[in-house]
Amino acid sequence: MGVLLKNQEQIHRAIINSLEAEGVLTDLAPGDTGYVLTQSVARELADVYRSTDLNTRLAYLSNSQGALLDLWGAFYGLTRRNESAATASKDSRNVKFYVNSGTLASKLPSKQIPGSSTITTDSDSPVFRVLANTPFNDVVSEVFVSVASNGVGTSQRVGKSALTTHNLGVSGVLVTNLAAISNASAVETDDQFRARISDALLTGVTANTASLLEAVNIIPGVAETRIEPFANGPGTVRITAIPVANAASPDLIFQAAANLELVRGAGTKIDVRGPRFIPVEIVVLLTFTQQVPEGDKPGIRTTAVQAILGYLNVLRVGQPFIVNEMIQRIMDVHEGILDLEVRCFSFSRRPQIIANFQPASDELLTPDPLMDEPIRVL
Repeated sequence: MGVLLKNQEQIHRAIINSLEAEGVLTDLAPGDTGYVLTQSVARELADVYRSTDLNTRLAYLSNSQGALLDLWGAFYGLTRRNESAATASKDSRNVKFYVNSGTLASKLPSKQIPGSSTITTDSDSPVFRVLANTPFNDVVSEVFVSVASNGVGTSQRVGKSALTTHNLGVSGVLVTNLAAISNASAVETDDQFRARISDALLTGVTANTASLLEAVNIIPGVAETRIEPFANGPGTVRITAIPVANAASPDLIFQAAANLELVRGAGTKIDVRGPRFIPVEIVVLLTFTQQVPEGDKPGIRTTAVQAILGYLNVLRVGQPFIVNEMIQRIMDVHEGILDLEVRCFSFSRRPQIIANFQPASDELLTPDPLMDEPIRVL
């Protein structure tokens, strides 16, 4: 039987009405001994009501929190995910040591990257370590390594080309990451854990939408999973994994495919992929005020290029390219920019009219990788 929740005032009024109805106490007024006693009883009973209500609500999965939610998880054989480090394997061809000219062996006669090496950003945080000695031959100019961050949590995520510094102590040997490393995760929140518990019954059955979503969503670094049934005909499913950092690493796609293999239905063909890339080429001509020295113009143009690249970098999957936003970012570069003219505006290697461009929901705009300078400012 349910309990009608009452507040302290309602309880106090009910006690006084009952005492007066029985003739035990009459004409109670604030300050009277009986009034104060009934007020104290009402206060204690109100605490009991609140505690009863809280514990009743927490007994349900939809309201359960903290340790009680962990008990719900244990009932289904699930545990809350802890913080994890950011990692990238050498097979993903992401983090590399390289030289701009010559060979690595000419700089590192030992012909290996020591497993004790550390790599970091310009701000010295986060710090990554090379996981194992990585040998290379006499002729290569680059070598990919497996790395993991020293810390855990989302603060360990780094964007593309963020890793720039190493401790090898050899000039001419450079380091970089070709793609973002975004698989570091925070402690699973109550909402995230509750959603996973809610899906536990369905995912245990497998071969259904819930189990396919769970198989991909459990991978660190995945922000969203989209399912398209019958994408390539009957018995086929297309799954798009949208990562936190937009670009899906080979490691993420490989892990997603492996997880999906465990839950797919017999005879079902699953195509798993990351966002589709739309190559972009933009050329802008700047007009300067007469006060801008000729020697300052190259630097302003370079900064304008970085402004356009920065705008492309913050766009999420399926997010439109807004022309006025690009123009404003360029004009904000320097007060000496009088005007600009967009000379080339190309998406998917096809010239477009100069207007906002809306990609498909699974498409991501990125500078054309086949061009040396897809973004140019003249």
